[in-house]
Amino acid sequence: MESTSASIDTFVKEVETVFNNSQDFVAPSYHINLVDDDYLIIKGNEGKFKLNDYANGQLASHLGIPKNYWDKCREVPGLRNLNANVWLINNADQGRMVRTLNGTARAFVSDRFMRIDNFPVLDAIFPVLKDASEKYGMEIVTQALSETRMYLQIVFPKRSAEVKVGDVIQSGVTISNSEVGSGAYSIQEWTRRLRCMNGMTGDSITRKYHLGEKIESNEEGAYIFKNDTIESELHTIALKSRDALEEAIKGAWFDREIEKMKAAAVDVIARPIETIEKAVKVLALPEFTKDVLLNNMIQEGNVTRWGLANAVTALAHTDEFRKPDKAIMVENAGQQVLSFSKKDWSVLTSSKE
Repeated sequence: MESTSASIDTFVKEVETVFNNSQDFVAPSYHINLVDDDYLIIKGNEGKFKLNDYANGQLASHLGIPKNYWDKCREVPGLRNLNANVWLINNADQGRMVRTLNGTARAFVSDRFMRIDNFPVLDAIFPVLKDASEKYGMEIVTQALSETRMYLQIVFPKRSAEVKVGDVIQSGVTISNSEVGSGAYSIQEWTRRLRCMNGMTGDSITRKYHLGEKIESNEEGAYIFKNDTIESELHTIALKSRDALEEAIKGAWFDREIEKMKAAAVDVIARPIETIEKAVKVLALPEFTKDVLLNNMIQEGNVTRWGLANAVTALAHTDEFRKPDKAIMVENAGQQVLSFSKKDWSVLTSSKE
């Protein structure tokens, strides 16, 4: 996964800037209007907010408007306004939250959306990371912010083991979150293979979905004062995060994962071309990756389940999958290869005949 910030200090400053400059509004649907085909206005609040691509999709999805039609509406000025505003008025009983940043509407979500913001969470878990660094060493591998998600990937070099001689695996964690409804807040097991610097995700130690209590709005529209309204929620989540992070750092999962990798390293694939063809379909990878996966396995001379898992995670080093949201997808896919049930793995590796 490619970092989007030059250093962890820069990354934290960017996350803090987002936190300090964001504003959230809650209002009934009939108090929200689309103007100029791309801007939201909210009754009781001055100004208008330009929808980014993600929030634009959320608006269309909420209104039940198919994406192809919604995109085509751009060809006729005012047609988006007409479609959206009719349905916003007719969804009168549905309150919505609009999350904004510097004049941009970055999310259009339910009024039950629980705001788990990146900066308070990072602020809470950094003391745990500091303690872990003193005991196990610590390397921040990736710090990334996309339009929809945050990723922080960390390894603890002193907590390592070998799958076979010279094939060293380091223990780590992936911390991810979405402030705009693109996924849950989670702390996941994560491992890094030193030979190729591939990363692979594991199970979630903690996962918190962004679903909370309904936030009441009023006839004037409501600005949500962040520090006053979510402090207690974030405190509870932060405490759970500390416990989960300690489990991710010290727990027995790493030993279990190493045993799984060792078993995969002696699980020879008799028909690699057929297996790769099936795996690409099951893992929902693009068709072109068939040749890339085969080449990766041949170059390493490792035609085993372990070899296939690493061939998949190596895709994160390619231009197609280098960006954070796509890189995490192939890191998850690599773990899926290791975790196939005996029956599912048999289907992948058996002959077509």
